[in-house]
Amino acid sequence: MRYSNSLLDLNRSYQNMPLNVLKNEKGYVFEFIVPGFKQEELNVMVEDRNLILKAERANEEKGTKQKYSQRSFGFGNLTKKLRLPEHVDVDGLSAKLAHGILKVELPFDSKKHIVRTISIN
Repeated sequence: MRYSNSLLDLNRSYQNMPLNVLKNEKGYVFEFIVPGFKQEELNVMVEDRNLILKAERANEEKGTKQKYSQRSFGFGNLTKKLRLPEHVDVDGLSAKLAHGILKVELPFDSKKHIVRTISIN
């Protein structure tokens, strides 16, 4: 089975990092929700046609005197890995963090992305 022209989420079991994927005339825009993460705690890379987002937050200091009566989120590490189609330009990747949303833009490779209009008879 070949996945060359579609995005494939390689982390089906990992549901804690929501993702929007937008496709426009220039390429794809990935929107990851990463609330509370600072820019230096995020790492975006492409390896073997995979887009990988790693969010690594340092654990809270062990000497604090705060005690939680309830705790619903922690300070662990997150990873999201997506298989990219062949018709994108991985060298043109750019990323921007604003208001807890990381936007990663990935343009089409103009040599490989061909749009054809088919006439209907």
